[in-house]
Amino acid sequence: MAFEEFKIGPLTEKSNFVIPFRINYRKNGINRTVDGVKSHSDVSILIYNQDRKSLVLVKQLRPVVYYVQLQNISNGDNPPEDFGYTLELCAGIVDKPDLSLEEIAAAEVHEECGYRVDPSRLNKFSTVITNERLTAASGCIYYLEVGDNDLDSAAGGGNADDGECIEVVYWPIDRIDELLTLTETKTHVSDITVLAVLWFQLHILPSL
Repeated sequence: MAFEEFKIGPLTEKSNFVIPFRINYRKNGINRTVDGVKSHSDVSILIYNQDRKSLVLVKQLRPVVYYVQLQNISNGDNPPEDFGYTLELCAGIVDKPDLSLEEIAAAEVHEECGYRVDPSRLNKFSTVITNERLTAASGCIYYLEVGDNDLDSAAGGGNADDGECIEVVYWPIDRIDELLTLTETKTHVSDITVLAVLWFQLHILPSL
């Protein structure tokens, strides 16, 4: 399916998600300037379904990814919309100060992937800084084991009010190595996903 419309322009109105800023500083006697973008921290969840022996990932359209692909096309043709899809961990921004990170993560698991879990089941295994040159936003990564009995048939697919359209992808663990090369061959895979897969291979897979 192609975009009905796809326009790129300058950010002239206040955004709910990013705030551009400039840092002026002096070091070693030299004045320097760095531009950055303030954005929300986030939580990401690596989900393993024990019944299906699969990782639970999400595939969704990322218009900015599509825009970057446009810059790489030299013949003037627009790439297909598939170029804008990414394979990612279930994730969400930290924008609810009254909730713990685990509560936010559990809500995202339910909203995006359809699993209803208690926040206490989430195990944090890493905290990372993403896009350190531009946003330096922090992200917490959790591991969660689920079963089909945790599924809520009425949930999943993302928040339609936010324009999300999420496809839940079950990736068999006997094909897990393919996730490390997919970006070069077919679907874009986020860096956090690659990190989480490597962690899973090292710490979880040997005991399965």
